[in-house]
This record gives sequence, structure tokens and C-alpha cells, in this order.
Amino acid sequence: MTFSPARRGIFWSAVIVAALLLSGCARLGFGDDDAAPSAQGSVVPDVAPLDGPRVPYEVSIEGVEDADLQTALEEASRLRQLQEDPPASMLALRRRAADDADRLGRVLRSQGHYAATVAPVINQDIDPAEVTLRVDPGPVYGIVAFDVEYVDPPPPADANVPRDLAALGLERGQPALAADVLSAVARVGEALRNQGYPFGKAVGHTARVDHAERTMAVTVKAESGPSAVFGRTAFEGLDSVQEDYLRRLIEFHQGAPYDQREVQDLRQTLLKTGLFQAISVDPAETVGADGALPLTVTVEEADHRSIGVGARFSSSLGLGADVFWEHRNLLGEDEDFRAQLDVSERAQTLGADFSKPLFLNRRGQFLRATLEGGTEEFEAYDRTGILAEVSVERRLSPTWTASVGTNIEYAEITDGEGTKQSILWGLPVRAWRDDTDNRLDPRDGSRLNFEVVPYTGVYDGSILFARNRAEGRLYYPLTDDKWTVLAGRVAIGAIVGAGRRDVPPDKRFYAGGGGSVRGYGYQLATDIDENNDPIGGKSLFEIGLELRRQITETIGIVPFIEGGRAFSDQIPNPAGDLFWGAGIGVRYYSPVGPIRFDVAVPLDRRENVDDPYQLYISLGQAF
Repeated sequence: MTFSPARRGIFWSAVIVAALLLSGCARLGFGDDDAAPSAQGSVVPDVAPLDGPRVPYEVSIEGVEDADLQTALEEASRLRQLQEDPPASMLALRRRAADDADRLGRVLRSQGHYAATVAPVINQDIDPAEVTLRVDPGPVYGIVAFDVEYVDPPPPADANVPRDLAALGLERGQPALAADVLSAVARVGEALRNQGYPFGKAVGHTARVDHAERTMAVTVKAESGPSAVFGRTAFEGLDSVQEDYLRRLIEFHQGAPYDQREVQDLRQTLLKTGLFQAISVDPAETVGADGALPLTVTVEEADHRSIGVGARFSSSLGLGADVFWEHRNLLGEDEDFRAQLDVSERAQTLGADFSKPLFLNRRGQFLRATLEGGTEEFEAYDRTGILAEVSVERRLSPTWTASVGTNIEYAEITDGEGTKQSILWGLPVRAWRDDTDNRLDPRDGSRLNFEVVPYTGVYDGSILFARNRAEGRLYYPLTDDKWTVLAGRVAIGAIVGAGRRDVPPDKRFYAGGGGSVRGYGYQLATDIDENNDPIGGKSLFEIGLELRRQITETIGIVPFIEGGRAFSDQIPNPAGDLFWGAGIGVRYYSPVGPIRFDVAVPLDRRENVDDPYQLYISLGQAF
């Protein structure tokens, strides 16, 4: 297994800390002939007049073949750390070297090298002096036993409590690493609390090294305490949040064996609601006579109302702004209501969204409703309309979500063929997957979106068709710090069941603009009519690639290229004539997310249709 330099430094820092803890924890119970080496005297500070003589030196560590172990020793070496602050005398240098030998010996033992030796050698006949730490790591010792002994009163013999290696995730013969030993000791108490013993804990441990067999045996002393089942859960600090709703979020049942993991899950579930700014879940100090352990959930409610504003700009759509008001606990059971007004030079929309969690008492299931209306004035069409939609959304896994719903909309649409009315009833089915690490600035992971919407209704006669669209986005960090990210997206769409001109213009596919193909005007990466207005298509294909490079804590640059087109045919042709655009952007990483400033040019510019360049300003990445 290999580690990057950054991760290797973090790993070995943890190993060094574990080594110091392991060597000092109850002496690990080493026998007389197996005692861990002790420090060779106290470390005496180097004291000298500010202008007094010094003994400069060079230091090297020899004898270690393993690169990771060599790095750990170098990072632990005080000789290396203090090299720019040389000691006042040769005697002080010897003390410093002896202390380093002991320190590196502890690091070696933490990695299972219990027969290791470190010999400091100083050549004082040269200037600067040469200090060599000659290391003989010796073999790596293995764990042969890890026994848990319970002090009185012990749990029943048939109790499901940790007693040996396997129960603590260890294997016989595995390297006797300090970090693994200490972690296993900690897991003793954790395992007890997860198996019905809420006050279980490890109270001490010893480790004995057998140099002849090159093995280690560990014995842990533990107190199980009384076993318990879950008692009643009480809530304190509630104001506007309904207690009955919170009780429905509890997954464990009163009378079930106590499990600390369930307590932790309850706290996380309550935090994720966003209703509280502080939560503690505390068991009672003692188990009741009935064997039940009550819990007390103490909360401090957060502010449930907020108002916000936003702004954006693009060359083709002009300046836009939105304002919203939100209530995140409308009826006392975590219902979310949001009213929003969005105004730009080309479109004005007023809408409201409602969301109710725990719909039909199913965790991860939401009832969602939307009502919105407005006007749009685009190159392709003018539209005035209203839409109402209701759906049920369900979280299928930590990354997958799906929804099924119904909607109805009325619109009056004007395009190159005149003004017509559209009345459509739709059955939207959607599914999406998201395992990215950040909503506004993803740097690792992927997103998938699928949407199928069958429509029936009236538009210049009865109509029946289905609009289908899928999109994938991938974010791949090129560096460990995720300051350089390769991001890509692909989108594809198709309308089946009706001809292009039989489908209302607002339901056709268009490409071009921010979030599509930058460099072209909004909806202009498609066929156009004699007035240079986009007609829209029955199918869609888009592809884009960005290289996101963060330069400082607040500034980044993003070169990008994108291609796409809306096609008149039902099946998109990615190998056909796509419209390509390219550009570069600047990112300002603000506390609320990246603010992007992009400039893009059309690589397939059409005379009197496409502008020489397009500008985009908004919050969040382009995709």
C-alpha cells in the first residue's frame, strides 16, 4: 500500500503519537527481561550565552530499507528538527543524540520492531560534526493473543461481548503495531456499549513481548457494568418543533437492547433536519430496576425563517436577480415552504415550493408540491404560463434518490408560427445519484440525472409525446489537496411520439448559454429560422470539460471547452456538426461558495447570429 507525501506525513505523525502513548501506558506490562528501553537520562536544555560558541552538525539515519519507516524516523528526529539551533557543546550534542536514539527506538517499537537498536555515532573531527544514527530494525513481531478479562462481576458466559482477537477485528500473527493495539483496546469499551452494556469500558491493559518467539500477547482488563435495554426517550428544549414528529424519527424501540450506535444515529438524524443548532443525547446515570436506561434529548432550536437574495449576469440573458423567503418548520414537523421571485431582462417568475418529510411515516420519503407562474421572452419564443406539480420523493440509498409525480400546466406561446395555447398534463419520473463532496463546488465524485416525462394534452390539436433527458457529471481531483480538478459533463435527450413542430416550443430541446454550451447565446446552438431565431429540436447532445485550478485560498482559474447541439431528428448525432465554444474563467472562493466570472467565444461562429464572445457571472461552478 502506498501513500501520497501529504497522507504519509499525517499517517506517520499518528504513528509517532501512538508510539509515545503505547510506551507510556502502564509500561504495557513488559516483563523484567522484556522491558521497553527507558530514556537515557533527562533531556537537558542547551544553555549558552546568546553570542557563545555553538557546535553545528549534520545528521543522517542509516540502516532502514523501508521508505515509510525511514520517513517516520526522520520526522521524529529531534536532531533534524533542531539542526538550525545547534547545541552549545559537544557534550550537549551527545545528549541530544542519545535522546534521539531513545526516541527513534520508541517509533520502531510502535511499528512492531521490538528487537530494534539505534546507535548514535558522532564524528567530531570534522566541521560541521557528523551525527549518524545507525538503525538495526530487526524483525517485525506479531500479535498472538488479545484476551479480554472481565473484573467482577463478569458478564454471563453466553453474553455477546468481546473476549478475543476476532471480536476486536484483529488477526493472529498480524504485525504488533502500537496504533492497532491501542485502537483494539478502545474498541473493547465501544463493543460493550454496542452490545447492551451502556457503561462498559476497558480499565487497563498489559502487553508482553516474547523475544524468542518474536510475538506479543495483550491482556485487557474490562468492566462490563450492568446490561440494559432502551427506556423512554424524553425531549427537552422544544419550542415550535412537535415532539411527536421527533419520536417518529427514532429507529430503536423501547425495550430493545441498548446500543450506543443507535444513540449516535439519532443525534445525527436530528442534526440533519436543520431544525436545531445544538443537540445532546444523554443516557441516565444508572440503569433502572426494570433494566431500562432512559435517554434525554436536549435541543436548542435554530432560527427556522430566512430571507435571501442573489444576482447573476450573462451576455445573452442580461442581468438577473432573485429574492426568496423560507420557513423550514412551517407546521411544526420540519415542513419547508419557500416563496421566490426571479426577475431578469428576459424572464420574470414567481413561485412557491412545499416539502413535507416523513411522508406516510416513511423515513427518507418526502411529499413535494410546486406552484409557479411567469413570463419569458426568448429568441425562440415568448411564453406566459402557470405550472402546478405534486410528487413523492424517496431516498433509495445514501446516493440514489427517485421521485414520481404529476403536473399540469397552461401556457400561451408565441413563436415564428404565431400564438397558440398549450394545456399539458405530465407524469414526471426522475432519478438521480450524487456522491460529490460539495454542492456548489464539487471536487470529487459524480452526479447522474435521469428524467422521463410523458405528456398528453392540447397544442394546436391533441398531442401525446414523451420528453427524456439524461446527464452525467464527473469530478476527478488531480492532486491530494484537490486544488486541481478535472471536471466533465455529458447530456443527452430525446422526444418521442410527435414531430418537432407538433411539440410546444417550450418543451423542445435547446443548447447554448451558461450550463450548456458557453460562447453561444441562450438557446442558439441549434437550427435557426429565416429570422435567425432558434427553432429547437427533438433531441440533444452536450459535452463539456473544465480544468479547475485553485491558485490561492480565494482565487482560481478555469479553462474550458464545450460542445453541443439540439437536433431536428429524434436520435441525437454526437458525431455530427456540434457547436463548439471555449473560454477561461476566474473563481473567487467566497465563504458561501465560488463566484464565477467566465468569458467564452464561439468556435463555430455564424455571421449575424453569434456574438464574438459571451460573459457569465454567477454563484457556483458552471456544472
